[in-house]
Amino acid sequence: MSDRKLRILACCHRFDYSGAPLLLFRLLAALADRHEITVLGPKGETVEPGLLKEDIAAGIQIVDTVVTGEFDLLLANTLHGAKSIAQVAGKFPTVFWIHEPKEGPRFIEKGLISTEAFALSDAIIFPTRWQAEELYAPYLKGRTYDIVPYGIEPRSKPRAKPFELPDGATALLQLGWLSPRKGQHLTAAALDYLGDPNIHVFIAGSDAVDPRFADQLKARVSELENIASQVHFLGVLGPDEVDAYLAHVDALVFPTNDDLITVSILEAMARKTPVISSDFGPIPETVIDGETGLLFPVGDVKAFMDCIHRVAGDGALRKRLGDAGHAMFQKKHGFADHVSAMEAVFLRTFCEWKTAPPRN
Repeated sequence: MSDRKLRILACCHRFDYSGAPLLLFRLLAALADRHEITVLGPKGETVEPGLLKEDIAAGIQIVDTVVTGEFDLLLANTLHGAKSIAQVAGKFPTVFWIHEPKEGPRFIEKGLISTEAFALSDAIIFPTRWQAEELYAPYLKGRTYDIVPYGIEPRSKPRAKPFELPDGATALLQLGWLSPRKGQHLTAAALDYLGDPNIHVFIAGSDAVDPRFADQLKARVSELENIASQVHFLGVLGPDEVDAYLAHVDALVFPTNDDLITVSILEAMARKTPVISSDFGPIPETVIDGETGLLFPVGDVKAFMDCIHRVAGDGALRKRLGDAGHAMFQKKHGFADHVSAMEAVFLRTFCEWKTAPPRN
């Protein structure tokens, strides 16, 4: 790795505990001992206390205005960074880190995101090849890109059990803001179909993204008397709280209709917690049905129910899936490999920009 020290400016459209900010801040914290890091956020955006604490400890400066001449590289986090790329293109090199699955092209089609950043950016990073080939090819127009899989730190710290359930109960966890995309309504429907009072699900996530859906979901659960006491809404949890649940639940459920191989999946695998997921997009590349987790067709509540039933009734299956999922996590999604690959793209982009005309 080069000894070159970069002055990196990263832009992020939100400072909450959702996947893209967590991935960005953890990456930058890992790079802060070798590079100067500044994060540009939206004016007035509230920073989650845990993120702010981590950033200050790592020596990362968070600002809402910058002077562009003070930096060597811009890292635009998510499609929302397209505007920043357009503003600094030609002044210093830019890297476009695209996280969005199918919602990304929908934003573009609605005119919410400009496509000019695809041509103006000096490098483009996707966490999965599926995105580049299946979703963004029309905007890439043949230009090269890098595939850098997500990675997180191993999870082994002892955690106190954050919940109490009757002996013999099965505990499930679902993570993600409450929305039709994340599929909390499918989880409630699956429990309703099962009719097993010993299966409980803890649902952690913000109501703020789709408050109408959140209100309707909670009202519907309260109406279903047979599962009302089995569904527990936790609100927003910090990373340590999430890890405590993952350390003690029997499985993570992930009935998404539009996601990647997310932080939630990787954190479960890092904890040897079995994953039950829909088979959306690139997820089967890491959650291999019957090997490293259980999969069901997107939106198929009865198949989802069957997966829950299998996991609830078979401790040996839970251990086998958890161990194999952990091995997959170590092989494909280690944090050190993720950081090294991202840093290599930054350094290469900077060096190439110094010797080639900018993209404008």
